[in-house]
Amino acid sequence: GLENVISIRKKIGIRSLFNLLDPLINPSGAKVQVLGVYDPNLTEKMATVLKNLGIQRGLVVHGEETLDEISITGKTKVTEFKEDRVKSYVIEPEDFGMKRGRLVDIQGGTKEQNAKIILEILSDGGGARRDLTVINAAAAFVIAGSAKDFPEGIELANRSIHSGEALNKLRGLIEFTRTEGRFLRDHRQVEA
Repeated sequence: GLENVISIRKKIGIRSLFNLLDPLINPSGAKVQVLGVYDPNLTEKMATVLKNLGIQRGLVVHGEETLDEISITGKTKVTEFKEDRVKSYVIEPEDFGMKRGRLVDIQGGTKEQNAKIILEILSDGGGARRDLTVINAAAAFVIAGSAKDFPEGIELANRSIHSGEALNKLRGLIEFTRTEGRFLRDHRQVEA
């Protein structure tokens, strides 16, 4: 239930809604990464840093207003790298048939509110927060090689939520942290 989501969030020390979902949707554990940065001028620099650290494929993103994740409130600058190619481009929610949201529509709240929001999204709830989750999940699918592009990634993310698979994975993660909590960071060190 809800209290489990809250306690897992505490244990892992999660900052944003999407970051909680990241381990659920990046299935490969391979050398791939989606990274958000707070400054659009850093996307290429960070792509180079990640490549030098041995990450083979990645997306570095900067979203208008949401900063360190893909935005549905405006444009997002994306720097994509794989093999030796690095390319930057801009995406907008409308490119994928999504309605542009407002910051107020996607803001989180207390741990309890965020846990409720996550359960609502994964229980197939609609709205701007779901769109935000889906488009960021799509990026993870693209870079993990599960989807060839954003539209396919969005379809995969929607299917994962709609089928209940994403919710089951969250339940599995909650169960794992209940039994294997000793392997997770002590939340007192990571709470902001």
